[in-house]
Amino acid sequence: MKKIDCCVNGCMLFYNHDINEKIYRFCKEERYTLKKSGRNKVKEVSRKRMWYLPIAPRLQRLYASPATASNMRWHAENV
Repeated sequence: MKKIDCCVNGCMLFYNHDINEKIYRFCKEERYTLKKSGRNKVKEVSRKRMWYLPIAPRLQRLYASPATASNMRWHAENV
């Protein structure tokens, strides 16, 4: 699972070469908000974040079990 910062307006993802930018390129909004954490420490927190769940490892785990593999193949085998 990967956490990817994204624009609050939905116009941009901060991924690969955009990972170090702090302002959205298209709508000019700020990427972070400042949040106090502990003793007078200020921390930058992403305003919006999405989670990317790759499908290939999940399918590999489903097909690794004989019980779920037969359920996954049911449609192809019973047509």
